[in-house]
Amino acid sequence: MAYMTTTLQPVKSYPTYQFHAFTASKLPSEDVFNICILEALRWLRLRLSKFKELPKEIIVPEPENYKELTEDMLTSFTLNIGVNIDCTYMRNTGIWSFKIFEQDTGENIGTERERLPVNGRGFRTEISFFRHQDNVETGIKTTCSEPFDCTANCAVFRPSVVKALADNPNVGFVKEGFLINGKPMVIKNNSDFKKFERIFNSESFSMPIALIADSGYEQPKHDINISSENDKLSLTGFKKSDFIENMRADISKLNIEGLPKESDDEKSKIQEKSDSVSEIPAKQPEKLPAFDYQYLASSTMGFAVVCFIEEKCLPAMKKKFDVDIKTGEIIIYSQHTETDRKSYDAHNMINLKYNVRDELRNMLKRSSFTFGNILFYSDARLADFREKRHENISLEERLNIYKQENSELKKQRKELNQQNTDLQINAKNTKQLEKQVKKLSDENESLKIYIKNNMQKFEERELAYKKSADIVDFYRKKASDAVCFPTRKDDVCDWIRKKFSDNIILAPRAENSMKKYNNSLDIGILCDGIYYLNAYADYRNGKINSQQLEMFSLDNNWEVEGCGKETLRVRKSDYIANIDGAPYLLDFHLKRGVSSQVLVRIYFCRDEKSGRIIIGYMPDHLPTASQTT
Repeated sequence: MAYMTTTLQPVKSYPTYQFHAFTASKLPSEDVFNICILEALRWLRLRLSKFKELPKEIIVPEPENYKELTEDMLTSFTLNIGVNIDCTYMRNTGIWSFKIFEQDTGENIGTERERLPVNGRGFRTEISFFRHQDNVETGIKTTCSEPFDCTANCAVFRPSVVKALADNPNVGFVKEGFLINGKPMVIKNNSDFKKFERIFNSESFSMPIALIADSGYEQPKHDINISSENDKLSLTGFKKSDFIENMRADISKLNIEGLPKESDDEKSKIQEKSDSVSEIPAKQPEKLPAFDYQYLASSTMGFAVVCFIEEKCLPAMKKKFDVDIKTGEIIIYSQHTETDRKSYDAHNMINLKYNVRDELRNMLKRSSFTFGNILFYSDARLADFREKRHENISLEERLNIYKQENSELKKQRKELNQQNTDLQINAKNTKQLEKQVKKLSDENESLKIYIKNNMQKFEERELAYKKSADIVDFYRKKASDAVCFPTRKDDVCDWIRKKFSDNIILAPRAENSMKKYNNSLDIGILCDGIYYLNAYADYRNGKINSQQLEMFSLDNNWEVEGCGKETLRVRKSDYIANIDGAPYLLDFHLKRGVSSQVLVRIYFCRDEKSGRIIIGYMPDHLPTASQTT
């Protein structure tokens, strides 16, 4: 039976707009952090202004009234109101991360500038703030998702919140010492060169850089001038004086009736005039108009950095940075590589400035970008899960966190798959471009960079996908194992013998100490420490590597520590465990918590012969060199 269906299509995903900077404010970072959040929420309210009722989660004071903000006004939330909105707020860590996903609805509908929506295309805008001691780190990214065979151009839009924060006198943005305020960097002395060096040589500076050289000079077009004629005649071997004398001789040969002959006085006057004409000074060369770098800087604020280089500084650019730029030239750099070079003049600058503007804006699309310490929503949510896992919560709550974390990791893997689809399509297009480039005598250098960047992104996504898959598999297994953790103290030892006998030996002293222990004890944390020790045995026996072992330690920050030479010397008898009459020195331990809180201690050593871990005492403190509790 034949079906009439709508065929589902794979989706590709790629970044369009990308921005990263630090705030440049004299206010305390806590206040700046709040202003940034309030500005982002105001931007969201404006985006939702046609909705009848705004969600209560975004009803907060205006940024100007940031002092009215109270702690209970900001929270994590998820909204589905026709558009999907998610926000994670980690007050103590100083992270606020937000994303909004919306379908493409076109732009300027009903006007001459109308752009109809692209079917299946959606945009995800993410805004994240990270509070530091002295400033607030900011990251903003827009990602486009669309059918894999979509060929419609995707314009790059800068969220208006970028300009709002840049223009806010209590915020402002700076990157590697460059103030992002829509003004160009003008290079005219050594101090300016030092500022330029910070952005030009910085590995973390991902914004495109446009270098605008000062204009040159135009040789003036002179009026009729004997001196210029003399220059032309001299090329044929004539001299000006010879030319004049020959002309006079020719005139004297003309016996035209009625034409008066020159007197000696008149001859003298003619000679004086010719000499005076030859002495007229030539006009000085005129300065050509410079490219409108002020407009370019203003129109690309948050997209790129515009640097204007005065003519006297051009030789130093070659000497200091190996940048051979001449008067009347524009060079565009991306990722420390020259991608384009143009010459400008008075006849094409009007169109050229718009072309350069559009080129700089579009360079952020699909380009690699560095976001420093920024955690966008998905990663911020995972960080929030990790933070909550360290809290003293029940096993059921812990398992629920694991499930949510696994769900978020699956979403990340799906996103990576979409990006891989885009990269595969780009790789296919790249091969076609390579064939075309081989047929051209004048190869396009920007295409080479495009190919290189795409291959690099493909490898990064492939590595990230594998890592994400490994993490998902690990937590799936751990969640399954955690379900079987004992919940009663008296069941722990039997559980160890049943599950970990290949890697762990339980000394009788450890069993006795567990039976006698009557204080508060988090069984889940104790079992997680034993779970880690089993992995540690595998690591020491070469079955897993250090990166794999580290995954077992993430929940409770487990780390094998020595018990201290002085303690083992003074309290040696307290650190001995006997197994079948043989003494073993418990020279290592795991620890969690302190004396004033719920604590866990596991003292152990390693049997070099069998490669197994010997647990000799748990779950509380053994005496140390300085104290007995």
